Amino acid sequence: MALHASPIATMSGGELRAYKKFNADESSTMPGRLGVKETLQSIYAHLVGQGGEQAKIFQFCTPTSYFGILYVDSVRMDVSNQSLLADAAFIPCHASADMAPLVVLLQARRDKIICIKMKEDEIIFWKHILPGFSERCRQWQHKPTCEYKVAGCIPISTDPDKRYMCTCGYNVFPTNYLKDLKQSKDLLKHAVRVAVPVIFASPINTDNPASLPSPSPPAKPPAKPPVKPQAQAPVDKPEPRLVDLSAKEGKCWECSAKRHENGGVLDRCGGCKMARYCSDGCQKKDWKKGHRQLCPQLKED
Repeated sequence: MALHASPIATMSGGELRAYKKFNADESSTMPGRLGVKETLQSIYAHLVGQGGEQAKIFQFCTPTSYFGILYVDSVRMDVSNQSLLADAAFIPCHASADMAPLVVLLQARRDKIICIKMKEDEIIFWKHILPGFSERCRQWQHKPTCEYKVAGCIPISTDPDKRYMCTCGYNVFPTNYLKDLKQSKDLLKHAVRVAVPVIFASPINTDNPASLPSPSPPAKPPAKPPVKPQAQAPVDKPEPRLVDLSAKEGKCWECSAKRHENGGVLDRCGGCKMARYCSDGCQKKDWKKGHRQLCPQLKED
């Protein structure tokens, strides 16, 4: 389960390269969308006890306080997406929230709480996606006085001291939800049920380098005297990562030939064992065009 949520499984090739660069440069700030996937990996790793004590309670921290507490009841199969999701109660924290009952609960279970520290960019991402996670498992109706309707937007606000989720779903949970947690009745009065999934990269992401985040702005090149333009060799553009494998069956993945150039059967890719090629030249061309990203994914499957 922890490997299922790891950056190798959830990030595109470009995202993973950027993620490694940000981790190597401690002075840089990781973009929120990459931070969310890193946080999800940490949550699922703790749920199975990978590398330490197993835990089901997570405190989402800002640099100065915390903006939410997640209590996982169970991990369920997300059959429609062939993935997993954490079925949990989430307490949105903000300046106007009554935190007194939660303080007592936190003090009683301090050794079982995992604090996940986030930068502001990631916090804003979470405040946008948590309302969607609540809608995924909603078994209640929004009230006429719903805060989303009054504010005219979702989330209500991303300001640190303001509410960002509506209260319509508070305290609406199945019978015996979080039954192993003491004071769960007091807790659920402040919580809404959420389905927290593993988030994967889009299958149509072409990993355009211009669209990927950078740890630091690129340095401006020094001024050079003008030179006579020269013809440049064409650059192969990467193919989309969404590939129709059935259309490639029995054919060279580069030129669609059905036989090897020497007259024999097509060669097989030594990595994924699925791709076929009529020559070494076609295999090298397809590798540069995008098979280098697709090959590990087919191999893992």
